Amino acid sequence: MKRFILTIIFILFLIPQADAAQKTLEQQSNTLAVKEIRAVLNEYVQYENSKNMEGIKRLHADDYMTVDAMPKKVYVDIIDKTWKKYTNIKQELKIKNIEVNGNYAIAEVTEILKGSTSELIDDKTVEGTLTSVSNIVYYMRKTQNQWKFVSDYVVDEQTVLAFEKAKELNIEFTAPSRVLAGKEYVATFNVQGIPKDSFVVATIGQEKIIYPHKNAEEVYRKVPQDGILERVFKSNQDNLNEYIVVTYCITKPVLTKTKQIETLLTGVGYIINRVNVVPENKFITVSENGKKETKI
Repeated sequence: MKRFILTIIFILFLIPQADAAQKTLEQQSNTLAVKEIRAVLNEYVQYENSKNMEGIKRLHADDYMTVDAMPKKVYVDIIDKTWKKYTNIKQELKIKNIEVNGNYAIAEVTEILKGSTSELIDDKTVEGTLTSVSNIVYYMRKTQNQWKFVSDYVVDEQTVLAFEKAKELNIEFTAPSRVLAGKEYVATFNVQGIPKDSFVVATIGQEKIIYPHKNAEEVYRKVPQDGILERVFKSNQDNLNEYIVVTYCITKPVLTKTKQIETLLTGVGYIINRVNVVPENKFITVSENGKKETKI
């Protein structure tokens, strides 16, 4: 009996050590995985900034699918069109957190894009600046000893493109980053610092995130004296996320040589906010006091 008790005590003594050893191995494995994922994220930024499409393709799994249900082929096409439109665009990526679970991981990051472009406005070529800030969760998978992107979730995103005098205005454009399907929400455009000799007209539109992209109908309104323009939208019920887009123009009345008043366009801007639409689940029921089930 004494020998049996001693054996039990010996086994119990070993179990904590075995658990500790296992945890140490897991910690070491996760530490290595985090280091590998950081390297992949840095590589991704390098490929973006050097416009290395083959490198971008290599870092994304063949079954890669964006949160907007766009496959790898479409994702690559969007990147290619962006590079052609904004030839000097540069990306900065800030890593906020990395969580590893075996051969799967999530990386929470903030992505900042900056670039410039030129447009022909009123027969005049003008320069514009682009700034985009996104908070993104990347889903990653390790296959054949290589970490690759398999999907993403864009928590929030705002893109600003401004030309001429539009760069000088103090503007705030807000819309909820997440709404329920079929529910109303408000988008607010607030512009301050309008030159005294000018006025601003703007249109706020709603666009489903589809491919190819379709622009919203434009109905321009003069921005009130307090600088605030609002519009109420109803989110779609097609299981699609949305963009809320404000297009604004700065105009200045001028007197021509023939003493006619003309309106001179002195600036144009665009702001795009992402709205994630939570689809309606039609298969949820609840029981009230054990009686009849009620569909939500």
